[in-house]
Amino acid sequence: MEGIDEGEMCVRGKFGPVLAQDKDRLLGAYLKNGKELDIHRAVEMIRDRLSEIKEKYGPDSLAFFVSPRSLTEEIEECAKLAKNIGTQNLFTFSPDTAIIGSETYKDIDWDNLASSDCHQASYDTILLLGFDSWMLRSVPGLKVRQAKKNGVKLIIIGYDDMLSVYRPDIFISLKNLKSKIFNLKSDFKKSNKPLIIFNPGVDRDVLTLVKENLSDIPMVPVHTKSNMRTLVNMGITFPLLNKRYKGIFIFGEDPVGLSDRPDKIKEFFKDAEFIAVCDLFHTETTKLADVVLPAVSFAEVDGSFVNMMGKVQNIERAISPLTGFTNLQLLKMLDKDAKTGKIKGRFDNSSSLPPLKIKSNADGFENRVREKLKDIGVIPSEEKTSRIGV
Repeated sequence: MEGIDEGEMCVRGKFGPVLAQDKDRLLGAYLKNGKELDIHRAVEMIRDRLSEIKEKYGPDSLAFFVSPRSLTEEIEECAKLAKNIGTQNLFTFSPDTAIIGSETYKDIDWDNLASSDCHQASYDTILLLGFDSWMLRSVPGLKVRQAKKNGVKLIIIGYDDMLSVYRPDIFISLKNLKSKIFNLKSDFKKSNKPLIIFNPGVDRDVLTLVKENLSDIPMVPVHTKSNMRTLVNMGITFPLLNKRYKGIFIFGEDPVGLSDRPDKIKEFFKDAEFIAVCDLFHTETTKLADVVLPAVSFAEVDGSFVNMMGKVQNIERAISPLTGFTNLQLLKMLDKDAKTGKIKGRFDNSSSLPPLKIKSNADGFENRVREKLKDIGVIPSEEKTSRIGV
């Protein structure tokens, strides 16, 4: 065993260098017509347009959105930006936050989940609900597999690929749950310390069925995105889609491209007089934006996030930001008063950075992984886009 993750790398570690050097990533700011402009000017334009809309319609006409994959410091800066402009409309387009934030859940005792001492183990039966093998990855997945090895009874209601990875004692496909739920209740009666770990993105009807029939069993969600805990703890959740805003700033999210119903998201944006997006790549959402700012990857920033297990992890940048600015610097620039003078923060050596050394098979490996993830619906493909359900 090599540390807590047994030598396995997370997605950031595996693909971070490739992502930072992707030929399609944004390195400059753009207008809706595709014209590139100076980042300073783009920041000024966003700041001026949001201020004009606030003066015309009031602060409640503005809304800010932040990704659950953002660093804690970036999320806090987005919150400060919204507060300083006078609005409480700070949301995320990740619908999982609405489920997690709607109730108070206790944290999982991950440290004792896999204890080899049955008297020390926190649970004797674990039900995994609504996962495929990609979602429950890295440390949480290792903990569950270790618990199974140490004698904990494992029940899975989910996708077929979980069978080979976790080898559960009982497996029920999601489509067969309704006919199997009565037998499942009987199985849990034999358990003294049961636990249900669920994917907050699971079908709402499935989640309701389990809650109604297994209501006396503790349920805890897995925060499926890297810093979702921070969003939930700050009360940042999915917006009401029947509400309309005149000015919108989106940090690191592609709600149109990742939605099961993109038309509904576009409808949400239809009354907006100004939309600004900050992202690594051009997306379906940046197509709607009046101004697009270039974000940087995690390999180019310092900061922290709260992982699936609720532990704070710090990261240090491996390279200077290729755009000249970190995400945090851009957010701070947006929060500045234009009268304070010249905006500072550019890395003078960014243009002379040596190229990253990437193994020759890295691109091929990533492409194979991408194709696999498309097959199981974890990342969107040309025919299927299904990560945000609204």
